[in-house]
Amino acid sequence: MAHDHNLVVFAQTWHISFGILGTILNGSLVFLAVFKSPKAIQLYSKLIINFALTDLFACLLDMFIEIRLLPSPNEATMTYILNGFCTYFGLNTCTIGLSLFIHTLTHSLWSLLISFGYRYFILFHTSPKLKHVLLTILIFYIPSFIQAMTYWTNFVDRATILPIAKRVYPEYNFSEEPGLLTGITNLFSVSAMYAILHMTLPVTPVYISIFILRRKIIKMLMRSRNVMSKETKAVHAQLLKALTFQALIPVAAWTAVYTVLAKKCNSACSVEKYSNISYSPQ
Repeated sequence: MAHDHNLVVFAQTWHISFGILGTILNGSLVFLAVFKSPKAIQLYSKLIINFALTDLFACLLDMFIEIRLLPSPNEATMTYILNGFCTYFGLNTCTIGLSLFIHTLTHSLWSLLISFGYRYFILFHTSPKLKHVLLTILIFYIPSFIQAMTYWTNFVDRATILPIAKRVYPEYNFSEEPGLLTGITNLFSVSAMYAILHMTLPVTPVYISIFILRRKIIKMLMRSRNVMSKETKAVHAQLLKALTFQALIPVAAWTAVYTVLAKKCNSACSVEKYSNISYSPQ
């Protein structure tokens, strides 16, 4: 059990360290976008604020719940162990926090697509009105909002999930587990299936769209380099680099999501007890 304890400590250290780092970086980005944005990107700064706030809340929620996932191969169940501050407030607080955390990951993905779409749009059109930008963010947020409001209702208490967890992981001593044990006993329920599909199906097409848009933007900038001012080209180039970097960071999270789902169809390995689908983008 010393090995298990060391893994628990490592997982908690990981959550807190990257959570604090992500909170500082995204908080700084929000401050800069609100108070230091040049007039040329005042409208686009609203998209930056949307993205940074989403990631900021993801980092805070990650520290609040400190999620560890125990997938159940060949079963429509999933077990979670939560070690964060939410455990002081009970099951409902933890499961709502978990649901909110996961919804920040999906909204972060949609926010990336919106940002690239905006950079491509203004190459051919005048800047849209603020209300249109905010409306676009709201429309893309609706699927994640529905997920946040419904996913937490699937979680059961320790007494219900414990027999399943013991059957799937007989070598693990759950009586010595300090975290809050919860889980989902039916992944085929409407709200659980909606959340799973929303977390997985859009990822590949969204990233394909992002890299197609990126390529088109670069081509357009190269074609228009004799028409645009140096300042305009520099702004586009810098924002494109920043967006590309932001697009690459969450790949780790979505790779983990696909890995967990794939392993549900195969035999489990001990490290899965500490698999973390909760990457906090920064």
